[in-house]
Amino acid sequence: LGGTTSAREVEHILRALLKHELFGETDESAFPGETEYRFRHGLLRDATYAMLVDADRVTGHRVAGEWLKQVGEKDALVMADHFERGRDPSQAVAWLLRAAQAAGEGGSVEAAVGLVERGLACDPADADRGLLRLAQITALAIAGDWAGVANAGREAMALLTGVRWFRAAALTFDAGTLLGDPAISAPALEAIMSRSVQLEPLGPFASAVHAVCVGLSFMGRWDLARSFLERVRQ
Repeated sequence: LGGTTSAREVEHILRALLKHELFGETDESAFPGETEYRFRHGLLRDATYAMLVDADRVTGHRVAGEWLKQVGEKDALVMADHFERGRDPSQAVAWLLRAAQAAGEGGSVEAAVGLVERGLACDPADADRGLLRLAQITALAIAGDWAGVANAGREAMALLTGVRWFRAAALTFDAGTLLGDPAISAPALEAIMSRSVQLEPLGPFASAVHAVCVGLSFMGRWDLARSFLERVRQ
């Protein structure tokens, strides 16, 4: 609670709530060394929450998020929700991105896209916006929504650098190829071919090379595909 309230006073209040059966004590805490309490009934919890004025509700969520971060909470959705409601968008974005990536990797495309939209609504910096778009197109590619991949992929390419740029570029090129739209695939192809890379193994670059060569083969552009592979060998 901060301020002038001591830990002993807080403990006294909690014990009083237990005595009057407003609170219950769980058998096991989610965090070692901490006692975990719960409301006896969901309706009581909801009514208590509704009694808070907006300023206290915002402060409460922000403080809860900070405390949970300190004790090692791993649930990205829980953390994102606290920081969103606590009106701390910069911290909310990081957790929303983590949750979106996890949802996409788990095949929950709709959930991943929804989390990305929540992250974009936080008005993130360009770097975070690019990562959110990458999470979005990765999920959309799993669902076969290539038009969606193309729309978001071009923005991702404009915002990302390094390894992540190649991931976005490969997916964008794939989208243009599968949609049969050279207005999408041609710029992505040109960007990949002209991108300089360090002389060391780079998985996402190899993924982009694979996407380009397969796409060129489908288009019957064998010579161009071979020349690109030769560049990679060199």
